[in-house]
Amino acid sequence: MNNVDIVPYMIKEMKHELTTIRKNLEIDQDRKKSYGDPHRVHKEFNMGDYVYFYIIPKEISFRNASCDQLALWFCGPFQILEGPR
Repeated sequence: MNNVDIVPYMIKEMKHELTTIRKNLEIDQDRKKSYGDPHRVHKEFNMGDYVYFYIIPKEISFRNASCDQLALWFCGPFQILEGPR
């Protein structure tokens, strides 16, 4: 085998490896999705309901009046005043 014969062989091997990697990534993503989906719940709220917002603070010193002792992750309660547009 000389260098001219090696290049097409290497390209063929690289394509095969890429398809294997893509297939394995897709299998892994499907597995993670199947683990995560049962924990997700679709919730609907009506006008007048009170809700808390889940936030991720950028700084540890983040505080405002509506975030009391719920570990800085939940702010509220906020009343729903109008529906989606």
